[in-house]
Amino acid sequence: MKESNSKEKHFENITMNEILVAFSQKYHGHFFKILEALREKERLTNKDIKLYLEDVEEMNETILSDKYPSPLKEIPNPPFVLYYEGNLELMDKKGIQIALPVDEENYHRCFFALEENNGQMDYCIGVEDESDLSFVVENFIERNPHYKFVDYSKSKEMENSLV
Repeated sequence: MKESNSKEKHFENITMNEILVAFSQKYHGHFFKILEALREKERLTNKDIKLYLEDVEEMNETILSDKYPSPLKEIPNPPFVLYYEGNLELMDKKGIQIALPVDEENYHRCFFALEENNGQMDYCIGVEDESDLSFVVENFIERNPHYKFVDYSKSKEMENSLV
């Protein structure tokens, strides 16, 4: 009995960042669907939130995070959650570029920042829907073979192995 009480207490301390990530997962990053859920005070159970959080595989920052890129806060309808690969600091340092929608039906945008340094192209690529990230990163790198991109896949593998 004590064990179940301690588990329940753990999930009672859910943060707003975790709620935003859960809604982002539920609505695939769709800004207006997430906004509507928040306005209508849609409730997710602790179990649902836990399941959504367990599904997250990519690095991310919510709009409430101190690490969330400032330039994104300046655009209309900024992503509630930015799923990204690369050096997130570049978005503050170099500004962001917004690419055409990855998914025109749901208007998922792609955001990126680039900086050449010592012959390598450092980058940060971010998306609104986590499921778009791998495709967007691979496609971006393949379409720009003249650049030698920093390889962030190794650091992602190490991070995932620590979990």
